[in-house]
Amino acid sequence: MGVVGSAGSGKSSLLKVISHRLVGNTGGCLMLNGLVLSREKFDNFCEYVSFKRQLLPNVEVKAFLLLHAHLVLTTKLNSAEKEKRVLLLMQEFDLLPYSQEKIGNLSESARRRLIIAMHLIRDPVLVVVDDIIRDLEALSAYQLMYALNNYMRRTNRIAIVSMRVPRSDIYQLLSRMTMIFYGEMIYSVLIALSFVATLHTAYHFNKIVALTYQETSRAMYSVLTGTVAFFISSTPFSALTVTLSIAVIFWFNSIQQEFTALVFIFIVLWSSYLYFVLVTMIFGMFLRCPAKVSAIVNTIQLISIITSSGILKSLRTFHSANAWINYITYASTYRYASTYLSFQLIPPVGTGCVRDELKPSSELTELCRWTNGSQFLEEQFPEGMAVNPQLKFWLIIGTVAIASSTLFLVAIIPKPRIVNKKFLDE
Repeated sequence: MGVVGSAGSGKSSLLKVISHRLVGNTGGCLMLNGLVLSREKFDNFCEYVSFKRQLLPNVEVKAFLLLHAHLVLTTKLNSAEKEKRVLLLMQEFDLLPYSQEKIGNLSESARRRLIIAMHLIRDPVLVVVDDIIRDLEALSAYQLMYALNNYMRRTNRIAIVSMRVPRSDIYQLLSRMTMIFYGEMIYSVLIALSFVATLHTAYHFNKIVALTYQETSRAMYSVLTGTVAFFISSTPFSALTVTLSIAVIFWFNSIQQEFTALVFIFIVLWSSYLYFVLVTMIFGMFLRCPAKVSAIVNTIQLISIITSSGILKSLRTFHSANAWINYITYASTYRYASTYLSFQLIPPVGTGCVRDELKPSSELTELCRWTNGSQFLEEQFPEGMAVNPQLKFWLIIGTVAIASSTLFLVAIIPKPRIVNKKFLDE
């Protein structure tokens, strides 16, 4: 599972709460497999990985892992079994070529793989890794995440990793992704629903399109008929998915809203879901392979998340530095959905914390960047507090209407022969 967010969004704090490393007052209850995850249980069955720890620079890699294995593994295992465990991890994390290399001579990528392998020696149930790919090159980051992903799938274990901006190749290695923004996880609903919409539509609509192309060639019924039938039949599933997602997230975060506000939030999230259903269907009209459709639409979503949602980068930053990028963001439904949700769910009242740059943070009991929600909203959005949430609501509806009209036009216009051939050959 990936925890994604900009600097200061609360990623590290969340992981420290999970691993019982955060000093101060915290609320709530941590559960793992239905059991309360206390500090003692975390230390016994889980691992918190920090890349800031100092290692012995003059010790060889294999010798270091063997020494650590003798310290943490049970005495019931003999030396041969412990060495087998170490060698298996070294192979999985591509450390065998560095067996005789001193730790001080390792690259940053190899050093991180060594630290993770060290924490996996005792086979923890849960591994928490903070800023796992920060400052790594693209290939090194993928190598590290790929090795960790393979280990977790092979051993059926859980890993929670935090990162700022995952690339598309890294995203594919995450089974789940949650975005933290201003300490809240409501945006994970919006983004998760969009990706669910893409994957579900790409693989199911593909079969319908192939069938309708074949039936159209026999003059049975048109592509438009099959398209409308699929969209109508998938609507109850999408509404149920959005409803359950809102219920779960609001319950976990103890968010209280009036019924009318909940209805509008549901419409916003459902519209975002339907928007990417429609976009996926449009691409599915031309591409036979559902994997290609998913890859294209997911790439569009990732770009939209970065540039238009205001989650990973403030929209005011784009407005002041690159005006043309700011205008492009208006083409994405994320721009309107995230703005509406921000002004509906972020309270304008104070949070009780203190912001005073003239005093050392050690002298302040609770230091924060924004002392209230209004300060945060003023900083994030170019319009500041002058944003009209109701206008954003209707713009979301408008984007869905435009996508629906585009799909209708694509369905009725004749397709090139090369497109028809793709669906009729199978």
